[in-house]
Amino acid sequence: MLAIGLCLVVVVAWSMLTGFFQKKATPVSNPNQTAGQTSGQGDGQVSGQAAPAAIPGTATTPPPVEEVRRIVEQPGLYRVEVTSRGAALTKFELLDSKMWSRDLRWLTLKNGQPVQEVRSQDGPTNLLTSYRPSLVVRLPESGVALPEPAEQQPYALVSDETLPDQTRRLSFVLELPEVKVVKTFSFPPKSLQIGFTVDIENKKNAPVSHHLEVSLEGYQDPSQKAGMFSPRVVQNEVLWDKAGKRHNLNLEALLEHKTDAEDLRGGLRWLGIAQQYFITGLAMPFGAQVGDKQAKAKADANGAISASVVFSDQLLQPGQKLSYPFTLYAGPKQPEALDAVTVSGQTVGMSTAIEYTWGLGAIARPLLWILRQFFHMTGSWAIAIVLLTLFVKLAMLWPSLKAMKSAKAMQELKPKMDALKLKYPRDDQRNEMNMAIMQLQRDHGVSPLGGCLPILLQMPIWVSLYSMLGNAVELYRVRLWWIADMTASDHYFVLPLLTGVLMFLQTKQSAKTTPVDPQMKMVTTMMPIMFTVFSIFLPAGLTLYILTNTVLGMVQQEIINRVNKTGAGQAAAAEPTVEVLDAPAKKPSASKKSPGSKKK
Repeated sequence: MLAIGLCLVVVVAWSMLTGFFQKKATPVSNPNQTAGQTSGQGDGQVSGQAAPAAIPGTATTPPPVEEVRRIVEQPGLYRVEVTSRGAALTKFELLDSKMWSRDLRWLTLKNGQPVQEVRSQDGPTNLLTSYRPSLVVRLPESGVALPEPAEQQPYALVSDETLPDQTRRLSFVLELPEVKVVKTFSFPPKSLQIGFTVDIENKKNAPVSHHLEVSLEGYQDPSQKAGMFSPRVVQNEVLWDKAGKRHNLNLEALLEHKTDAEDLRGGLRWLGIAQQYFITGLAMPFGAQVGDKQAKAKADANGAISASVVFSDQLLQPGQKLSYPFTLYAGPKQPEALDAVTVSGQTVGMSTAIEYTWGLGAIARPLLWILRQFFHMTGSWAIAIVLLTLFVKLAMLWPSLKAMKSAKAMQELKPKMDALKLKYPRDDQRNEMNMAIMQLQRDHGVSPLGGCLPILLQMPIWVSLYSMLGNAVELYRVRLWWIADMTASDHYFVLPLLTGVLMFLQTKQSAKTTPVDPQMKMVTTMMPIMFTVFSIFLPAGLTLYILTNTVLGMVQQEIINRVNKTGAGQAAAAEPTVEVLDAPAKKPSASKKSPGSKKK
């Protein structure tokens, strides 16, 4: 009896100790912890969330189910690998050779540890580069719980069929004593949009509240740093849209926990992990009937990036089922393709994923359309860029001429304005001097804003054109003479050096007609050098635009110089000849009389 009693004490004590340490190990919500903070690496969970309530019958992991993998391929578009572990995507390869990459980096598990692998040869671009699968689901802070880790949830493949319209559809089921989860994937032909639906069914005899969470995974090599003075490298970041406004967090911001919970909360329309030319974006329903959502984002020191969205609380009655529709878009960041992304008939506006400088997409997109038309006409993107630059130059010819004319008139008035400054040298005469200068300019029909306003009108066009060429995936992997990719820099520095030389000649050309102020001489000398340095690191397509614009500017300046010279010559010929008469002789002084003079 004593031995049995001691054994019972040991069993009870052991149960209490293990329960205590399990509670200590369970992550507890921390109101001071911001979104994006991590509690560890490799678990794929978003920290800062309360642990699900312990529900009888759900703590035990369901019996293991054999893992099933399916490969879905849409010829010429993509190849997807789907696993039943978590019913998630492990690979998404773009098969169009124009979308391939020459430098692909991803994380894989070796001996249970994430290890980077690199492919330096040409091949399909895989947009899912993390060792953790994408589109796993969780039910945080809910009345029911799902097994953890989420990527090991033992789903069973219950349906693999091809519909009459050639859409491939896969369905996976996770049966638990108190909840049933069904995940369905639809892969339509000739489309980069993948249908994705999550069905949650309450199997309890009581109402259950739940929060659905869906995550995306990515990877960014921490050793690859992007900057103005460095070659272009892949830079993956977390993107999301909140009420039509684009937000982003790069790897550095995620590692330094610079996330803002308020920016991540609200009427989210889509969430994605993207780089300059490609995006993996999850579109979701939005509106008053859906409620606000909470996005989460984090990154591990090894470069693994996680982003997830948590839906607002929903109540399920016994036996009730609730369906959550999504659309996954994985592919190039083309405006029209992103505009076409919809969820249950709702357009989510995923084109905000493209970042145009100053938000000038309303100007940049028509310029992209014109660029495409020139390409269809010529069959060459290089010639299309030249023609587009010429088109913009002609469209901006009138304001350019107005600016040059105003600058020339101001230059002619400069001696008179300098004389007025000498006439009113004292500080207390500053207002009188300014009034006199303004009157002088009015008398000669010259406005001080005449040279600024035309340039200000052109500035949005120039910036939009510059931004559009920097984001145009149409130029990706397009060869330009000796340059293999127009979105990469010129490794031989031919275009940058030629641009710098032409800019230097342009400053000399302008100085012939408009003398440069000595104080501005150093600036005009440094500008060609600065642009040469910038162009070394710019994409070749952008450098070609700057080069073409410089050449057209020189041609325009030469034409204006010739017109001004001809006009000046004609004006000189039309001037009436004025004879300068000798001044009348001075009368002799009264004190000095000529010897022969007589007094009358």
